[in-house]
Amino acid sequence: MDETNNCPAGGNSPRDERAEDYFTWKGGRTSVDFKGYIKNVRGVVKLSHSGILKDAAIADSLARSNPFIRKDLEAMEVELRELGLLPPKDRMQDSLEARPSTEDKMFGKSTRSLRDKRRIDELEQELAQVKLERNDAREAIRRYNMLEQYMSETMRLPR
Repeated sequence: MDETNNCPAGGNSPRDERAEDYFTWKGGRTSVDFKGYIKNVRGVVKLSHSGILKDAAIADSLARSNPFIRKDLEAMEVELRELGLLPPKDRMQDSLEARPSTEDKMFGKSTRSLRDKRRIDELEQELAQVKLERNDAREAIRRYNMLEQYMSETMRLPR
């Protein structure tokens, strides 16, 4: 086992070779270099393992079964949490628990999430704004029609 990057030195199996490929691709990059792979998925901020593996040209299934790659990705997440780039694990759990479960759906309980409520509020505010703009446009059209009628009757501009 190679001490510098915790990957096997021999490369005896395809998994070992993929681990070597991964660590070669990773090179001297630090965890901070991977902050571009932090994604917000449905309100949960996490490190995109699949994005990293895609850029490293490694299949997700092979990486999941390879303990060297999996441990390195987990260690990277820990470092990013310590640096404050990822939320602490307990906050991530809280956001997952706030989601409606499938049991709630099965037993007919209300499953509208906080995100849906916020979106509805935003849409209601947008609708109110559009109605105000519509009323302003109607008033402008009414004034324009009055002005047009006056000009056609008198052939003069009002003062």
